[in-house]
Amino acid sequence: MKWAVMAWMAMAAMESGPTGTEQAQLRIYLPREIIVQQDDLRLGQIGIVRGQESIRAKAEQVELGKFSLTGQQIVLDRVSILSRLASSGIGADQVQITGAQAVLVRRDEKRIAPERIEAVARSFLGTVIGPDRFCELKVIRSPQGWALPEGSENVVLRPQMGQYQVKGTQRIIVEIVLDGKVVGRRDVVFSVRFQRRRAIATQDIPAGTFLTNLNMKIEMVDSDTAEPADWKPPYGQVVQRLIRSGESIPDSLVAPPEPVLVVKRRQMVVVRLESKLLQLSWVGEALSDGRVGELIKVKMGAQRNGRTITARVKEDGTLEPYREGMEVWAANTGS
Repeated sequence: MKWAVMAWMAMAAMESGPTGTEQAQLRIYLPREIIVQQDDLRLGQIGIVRGQESIRAKAEQVELGKFSLTGQQIVLDRVSILSRLASSGIGADQVQITGAQAVLVRRDEKRIAPERIEAVARSFLGTVIGPDRFCELKVIRSPQGWALPEGSENVVLRPQMGQYQVKGTQRIIVEIVLDGKVVGRRDVVFSVRFQRRRAIATQDIPAGTFLTNLNMKIEMVDSDTAEPADWKPPYGQVVQRLIRSGESIPDSLVAPPEPVLVVKRRQMVVVRLESKLLQLSWVGEALSDGRVGELIKVKMGAQRNGRTITARVKEDGTLEPYREGMEVWAANTGS
């Protein structure tokens, strides 16, 4: 109880200052909050100092700290201020402090809110990927705000994709540009889920089987990767290995079917040249097998010493002269 009374008396003395006929040489009033212009903090900037001229001038120049970060806030309480005064030779018994128990000090800055930076990043990501392709978009790393010097006018937020991306996330870097110069950057990281289509086997599909609506189906799924813009259902493709019923059919396990063999070696074929003005046909002998779209050699005419040309195999089994075969074609047809 005795110690509690003594502690209360000490606190009262600090709050009221010297009593009776004795007067405090220095009186300081502290506001709850104050905004300053400079980085270096001195007592004269954060409170109202009254007292004898010599001690007042000295107290006003006592250093209380320094801003080192953009957007930083510094809290100075009475104990800290009395300690700094004491280190400058002004004892606590010479000081009376009134007002707030502590003062919050902020630098005079213009602040870009985190919500604004996040909104710019979100809009940019929607433009790059497409807003209708998202199934879910969450911020998993929010940006901090950014403070600018007072009076800043020409401020631009310039988003861009981060260089290194982790699967299932998208990292956007937002540059803060002041008067054409990049003065800072903020990262915003999103967790992204996409709606995309995939092919599913509805029965066991042996290798070499054509995919149709009888053995596969298309369904919508959530994915951590976007559907390629040129993706199409693999109908008409051929599977490369056995795929069990219910399994997904990845693009890596399907391939286009082999072109149909329509011409066989030593088969007599019709070589046809068509234009808007005329149509010419000639009989020749295929010197190799040929599938649709392939180029093969053809011996023109029925004679052994007939000229050989190059021709492209068409779907109907006829052939069309190709490049260097044109002159030989003309010589053999007499045209």
